[in-house]
Amino acid sequence: MLRIISLYVALFLSGTAALVYQSTWGRMLQRVFGVSDLAVATVLATFFLGLGLGSALGGRWGRKVRRPARAYALLEVAIGAWALLSLLLIPNVHDVYAAIGGGMGFGALTIIRFLIAIFILLPPTLLMGATLPILIAATARQGVAWSSSATWLYATNTLGAVVGAGITGLYLVPSFGAKVSVVVAACASFAAAIIVYVVWRGASDTEEKEEPSERVPVPSRVRLAMTLAAIAGLASLASEVLWTRVLRLVVQGTTQAFAAMLVNYLIGIALGSIIAERLMRKPNRNPTVLFAGTQLLLGILTVAAIYVGSQLPRLAVLVQGSTNIVPHEAWVILALSSFLLLPLALVLGTSVPLAWRIAGGGTDDASEHSGRVLAANTLGGLFGSLGAGFLLIPGFAAALEGSDPADIRVSAVELSLLAVVFVHLLAATIALVSAARTSIQRIFGMTGPLAVGVVLVLIGPSLNLPFLLDAWYDPSSAVVTGPDDYWRNNVVFLEEGRNTTVSILDRSSTLRLFNDGRPESGFGEDDPGFGEELAVLGSLPVIFAEKHERAMVIGLGAGHTTAVLLGGPWQQVDVVELEGAVVNA
Repeated sequence: MLRIISLYVALFLSGTAALVYQSTWGRMLQRVFGVSDLAVATVLATFFLGLGLGSALGGRWGRKVRRPARAYALLEVAIGAWALLSLLLIPNVHDVYAAIGGGMGFGALTIIRFLIAIFILLPPTLLMGATLPILIAATARQGVAWSSSATWLYATNTLGAVVGAGITGLYLVPSFGAKVSVVVAACASFAAAIIVYVVWRGASDTEEKEEPSERVPVPSRVRLAMTLAAIAGLASLASEVLWTRVLRLVVQGTTQAFAAMLVNYLIGIALGSIIAERLMRKPNRNPTVLFAGTQLLLGILTVAAIYVGSQLPRLAVLVQGSTNIVPHEAWVILALSSFLLLPLALVLGTSVPLAWRIAGGGTDDASEHSGRVLAANTLGGLFGSLGAGFLLIPGFAAALEGSDPADIRVSAVELSLLAVVFVHLLAATIALVSAARTSIQRIFGMTGPLAVGVVLVLIGPSLNLPFLLDAWYDPSSAVVTGPDDYWRNNVVFLEEGRNTTVSILDRSSTLRLFNDGRPESGFGEDDPGFGEELAVLGSLPVIFAEKHERAMVIGLGAGHTTAVLLGGPWQQVDVVELEGAVVNA
């Protein structure tokens, strides 16, 4: 029993360290690549790629290794050592990036970023991905039913990730910085290794597998489990990206929105995995049918969350007890995000444990089957996160481009969420058809989820972006009227860009520019419309620069600073704007 407990403690520490690594390495590499969404996506994509491949490799290693618990301890030592090495590597890759990428185009820079991120992040993430399958092998060889122990290990690891996400964003990085945070995480990895090594040091070889068994072809049930896990991972990570964007409109801050989303998803996934374990305790329950049911429920909950999302400004007033619609306190942001995301996350958390049940198998198959399912789920999540940010929103935004904002009743992010609904329904269809035993059951499996999707689209509510973007300006009307057409009256321009949602509102003969609902700039009849400081910013370089040849403005906004510079002695003015929608505005 003590040996099993030591694995749970170690995996909790491992999950905590992993989220600290992800957050701090992301911050450190942003200083190399820049802070645009493309740079962040490069880091996350590499992280997910490593975890997915590591899970597959860990499954193979767990089948072959004689002492998996000790192998896990060695993995944690290697992870911690690489983390400390990264403190020397990351600061020095900036010169390499600048030297190689200077003068290159977007495509070449993207490839260079990815290669550098692979060099830094792939080795430790491969090892991280391998840890859970290795420990599943260790528990299975102790006589514990592997699908059950895997679920509890998965939940424990995810709860550790909740702690890691919380302490990194709220305490470690703000108080001590990224480097100290990496050292703390490395200490957690070393502690996990020491705990397992000490407790398992006296384990006899008879309790563990002495000879690796021969490899066998992948059974059809495992291929089905991998397929379903991959689709569920794709939908899960796509929805994370999309709901973070929705939350950003309400809290008017990317960091708070992402942190709130991450905490809710991780808590929900941890608790959802335990719920799945409880559901499968009755022997007559078919995990494939249960998986289909959860995917149908996720489609319904996603549409319900669209309605809840449209009511978030009103909920903010109720939760805070004040007319301040834009929340700033951490507990308020977490409460609002919980209304929106926790039910979804709870059901999403059942996906991997149910897929493990579908895969089945005995002790010999524990690590390999669990590793394959985890790898499929993680790699599916990789494609989901990239697809949502770089395909769905830009694609739907392009389709809506040129429409009158007052006439648009659906947004790109809302259409993207509906696309995620149909991904869930696709998973439900595959599960139902595979579980069918008669022709009638197969017909129902193929048509039932589609019919549910059609109904959800027909009754689906709108997010009403004009309301979410502007409710803070008139909280009384926001609470009383809610998201009705009143909020479309003053909208002159509305575009969902790759990074942010940009709008222009007409207020008393003044045009105001907003970025994710935050006031950025404006034009009035008698003054710049947003304060004299914008004009002053354009004048300061004229005063302090020794030469007046070229000037650069970071952030176009409404063009006030640029206009002042153009009226000065400069021969050339360069403007850098990360969001194309601002230029269109």
